[in-house]
Amino acid sequence: MRNSFILILLLLFTGVAISADEIPSQKNPVAFLPEYVFQFKPVVEGDKTIHDFIVQNNGSSALKIGKIESG
Repeated sequence: MRNSFILILLLLFTGVAISADEIPSQKNPVAFLPEYVFQFKPVVEGDKTIHDFIVQNNGSSALKIGKIESG
């Protein structure tokens, strides 16, 4: 009985999550990065390496990027 109750709750919450994704955006920015991680090759100390990360706004209002950190 307890397993049935847990299964029903799980299905209910999953259904809510799926239906919430179907609600149209209310003019919110939506950041999309096609590439989240880039592995740099080894470089000689003092040399500069550059890689451009593309950030797309898939939302319907302005996307403001306030802070960027490297790992």
